[in-house]
Amino acid sequence: MRKYNAEKGLTLIEIMISLGILVIISSLMLAMTGTGRTSWAVASAKLYLSSQARQAVNVIQQELSLSEYGTRVILGSDNRSVRFSIPIVKPEPDGSLDLTATGDLKWGNGTIEGYSIEYFIPSDTTNLSRRVWDGSTEVSGSRRVIARDVQSFSIAAPGGTRQYDITLVFSISRYLGTRLPTPITSNLTLTVTPMN
Repeated sequence: MRKYNAEKGLTLIEIMISLGILVIISSLMLAMTGTGRTSWAVASAKLYLSSQARQAVNVIQQELSLSEYGTRVILGSDNRSVRFSIPIVKPEPDGSLDLTATGDLKWGNGTIEGYSIEYFIPSDTTNLSRRVWDGSTEVSGSRRVIARDVQSFSIAAPGGTRQYDITLVFSISRYLGTRLPTPITSNLTLTVTPMN
């Protein structure tokens, strides 16, 4: 039987083999962590785009459906904006519509007569925004972002349908600092039927 010599340490070969195994295991762990993080970022980005689309659709549909087809809706010349008026709601608790002396609806932005609402994408951003107009002047402080990462917003009025088709395209290539393997795109088309 051989006696173990306490003064004898590990040989250089044994240390190199141990370090090699440690490097391989560490590399595999890092690769798995990176793949998991990318998968999480892709899934989160899809959820984020879905949330942005849902938010934009809810707001636009709610307001545009209150408008009147044709006369109260103005499509932008580039089909990237829409401007319209909706009926004025009385400030009373019952929320009834405000009428003129002749019994016609008063039109505006929902609270102020003569105002109008516009949805558009400013040329310097990818944000779908909403603003209020007083005639030809933008009301100060009325601009707000409805959805982010909108690559295109178009609206069309197919002939004879008395409806508006709104198409939103969302796209994202980075999410929370993580570069996605491929850009994630989400297309959404919505048909809105305004009041008659």
